[in-house]
Amino acid sequence: MKTLVFCAGLLLASSALATTSSCQSGSLSSYLVPSFSCQTGSLIFSDFGYRGTGQDASLVSVNPLTAIDDEGFQFTGGWNAQSSNGVSNSQDAQIIYTVEHAGGLIDSLTLSFNSMVSGTGTTGVTEQFCLGGPISNCPQVNQGAISVTNPGTGFTDQAFFAGVQTVGVSSAISVISSTNGTARINSISNTFSSPEPLSFVLLGSGLLGIGLMRRRLVRR
Repeated sequence: MKTLVFCAGLLLASSALATTSSCQSGSLSSYLVPSFSCQTGSLIFSDFGYRGTGQDASLVSVNPLTAIDDEGFQFTGGWNAQSSNGVSNSQDAQIIYTVEHAGGLIDSLTLSFNSMVSGTGTTGVTEQFCLGGPISNCPQVNQGAISVTNPGTGFTDQAFFAGVQTVGVSSAISVISSTNGTARINSISNTFSSPEPLSFVLLGSGLLGIGLMRRRLVRR
């Protein structure tokens, strides 16, 4: 019976994958179609949203990242600001989407960006994420955040968490020139990792060992 249930699960997963298109490089605007979803590697992306000042979604490029241990997306937009006669200028944007593992779990999220500043310019990306569902209406206990800034201590930040099948992401992008500077973000990247298969084996072995020990104790 267990074998039949397992096989049925595999068939359902295969059917779901068959109806999901492959993620393609192109304009972010092509991802904003209602009910759109696509797959790259073992990850399925959906629920895309975008807003921005001075940078339309059609000018933002999406490039799937397909490394085995780091699947995800790179968004390239050229968000920039430059001061003019001592007057500060700025741009901001927000990219939203949901990612689901096709047949396993996600246990880490990495954010990185390519940024340049001069003078009083500053750039930053703050990313809110929701464990277990879309970013909208996410329970507070499931929320987390990572960020990168320039000037700052590093252009990469990472979050580790107990494995979940779905993660909602909201990236807030900001470039500010202040009164005498320039600021530019060329691209931001998100990658997601899954637990190593060995960890599942070790977990199963550990649980089996605990079960056997409890049996022996009960017999005594």
